[in-house]
Amino acid sequence: MHPETGEPLSVSPLTWSHATFIASTQRILRRLAAMHPCPTCGHASSGRMHEEDWLASLYGKACATIRGSSRVR
Repeated sequence: MHPETGEPLSVSPLTWSHATFIASTQRILRRLAAMHPCPTCGHASSGRMHEEDWLASLYGKACATIRGSSRVR
C-alpha cells in the first residue's frame, strides 16, 4: 500500500522481471548442458530432465494466461 494514500501498489513488474531472468538463465544453462554432454554416458550434464523443470512450465502457463486475457474481442 502507498504510505500516504493507502492505495494498493503492484509488485508485478518486479516479480515478472525476476522470473524472466531466472527462466532465461535456466534456458541458457540447459542449452549449454546439451552442447557439452557427459563424455561417459552422452547425456546432458545438467542432471535434470526437461520435463522436471517446474519453472519453465509455470512460466508457460503464465504467458498463456496473459495472452488469453489480453485478446481483443
